[in-house]
Amino acid sequence: MSASKRIKPRDSASGPRGRGPLVACLLVVAAIAVGSARSAHALQATWTSFVETYVLDPTCPGGFSCLDSNGAPPDTPVVDLSVSTSRVSNLAYFSLASVTAFINVGDGLSVKGVAEADAFRAPGSTGCCTNGGEAFFDLNFTSSAVPLSVDISGTMHRSGPEWGFLTPRGGIDFGGGESDLFVHLPSSGMGEGDFPFDYHTVLPRNSGTYSLFVHAADLLSGTLTSSGETRVVWNLQVTPVPWPATSLMVCISLAWIALWRRPGTATRAFPDGTDPREPKGTK
Repeated sequence: MSASKRIKPRDSASGPRGRGPLVACLLVVAAIAVGSARSAHALQATWTSFVETYVLDPTCPGGFSCLDSNGAPPDTPVVDLSVSTSRVSNLAYFSLASVTAFINVGDGLSVKGVAEADAFRAPGSTGCCTNGGEAFFDLNFTSSAVPLSVDISGTMHRSGPEWGFLTPRGGIDFGGGESDLFVHLPSSGMGEGDFPFDYHTVLPRNSGTYSLFVHAADLLSGTLTSSGETRVVWNLQVTPVPWPATSLMVCISLAWIALWRRPGTATRAFPDGTDPREPKGTK
């Protein structure tokens, strides 16, 4: 092929029509990014915490129960609650319940805490009477205009007698939303020991209100055991999913494919003047 027939390069992407899909794509992604930034700050959360301890013994005031309780003001960034009940009659009783939590709400949500309940009775050789404690932490948050990544991890520790027919031992319940999501953590942990848990999900945008309920309970009732303990350590992280960046990559890729396949787009010639679209050996 002669040099006079060399194909002149013509880059259609440099013209207004070639830039159109890419510019439109960038504008859409920019709008998504702005909307995502605004909605991330719109994440709303409320929480409360409560602890109580008790001894059920005929020598208590009123002839039935000794009860102590305490609650934290709602929505305080640091929760530090503790309460105890003790009683000495023919037996010595001691019950303790506590909640410690640190809550940070901003573009996302971070909650780290420990809920614990302990019970002690001496001597442990009698099956008389009941004492124990319970600790609660309850948090609710509303989904935003972007998907939210949820990570819940921690460990539940249990020691002492079996008494599940009286009150749940504890753990974490997470759920809510339009799909009625419900998860109990740990999925097992009815006996004694340490039970780690780890849960991850992505909540759809504008899907409703979700709750995290933490409960630790311990109870000595009609057993020959002198002590028991339940402790729940948890870490909740809720973060907006950074999908505008992913959308940008996909959008640019689609725009590039559209431009590559645009009819009439010329192909640059090799330095020797040949057309790369022609079979080798032709002139």
